[in-house]
Amino acid sequence: MNRFYTRKYLNVTCFHSYTPEPKQDLFERHCHDYFEILYVVRGEGKYVVEGVEYPLKPQTLLLTRPYEFHYVCPDVSSEYERYILHFELSALIDSAAFLSILQSGSGAGHGVYFPAESLTDTVRSVFSEIDLACEMFANSSHRAAREETMVRADLTRLLFFLSQAKPETVSSDDENIVTRVISHINQNLTREISLDELAQQFFVSKYYLCHAFRKQTGVSVFTYINTKRIAMAQQLLANGEPATSVAYAVGYSTYSSFYRAFCKQTGHPPAHKR
Repeated sequence: MNRFYTRKYLNVTCFHSYTPEPKQDLFERHCHDYFEILYVVRGEGKYVVEGVEYPLKPQTLLLTRPYEFHYVCPDVSSEYERYILHFELSALIDSAAFLSILQSGSGAGHGVYFPAESLTDTVRSVFSEIDLACEMFANSSHRAAREETMVRADLTRLLFFLSQAKPETVSSDDENIVTRVISHINQNLTREISLDELAQQFFVSKYYLCHAFRKQTGVSVFTYINTKRIAMAQQLLANGEPATSVAYAVGYSTYSSFYRAFCKQTGHPPAHKR
């Protein structure tokens, strides 16, 4: 099996990826309705989660939860090798779904970042075991099912190990106007939000707000809002909610504006997701 791969199962996807010359346009700014673990083998740069920056270095790990807006900025002068695990709570075994690091209140919505010194060799070895799981059953007629069973077990073990490690916390001293604006947006995401309101709320001009927001997050205020709303909408649609109800539930004033935003972000109409 190739050393680098993508494996997609019912409720978990594994990537072991390598980019020799990482360029920023290869790494989109996004959020989604599932969990993500990113473990860096090689590379330098930064992670950004909801406007908060963390150093991207070898042997560091970042856990993001559903709807946390995030992206990476790898240094273009360094090779970038990483493992990425996308998963839903249903992928976990037994009580792992109730671990505190998976709860939305943990980490104040800025992801959970583990510097290299906080990770044990046991944590790092799990990724090698995932590699092994993805190549053990190459000639088996039940390959996918057996791979998935092992990967789910490895993922569950990994999360238990991480729950015993010490993540780097975000203190109130790290907050600035953009992180406060982000917090306000997330608390009011399902109602109409305007630049005028935000500027007035935080006593700044609209120009300053837009400039500072884009500088720190890499996107405009409304791109950020739409990205979060569409991620929420995808989950509601997957649960069987009608698209017209979803549009208003996630904060759009008209169905047509929701439809345009959904198609632009996902590449297909809402009915396709349902």
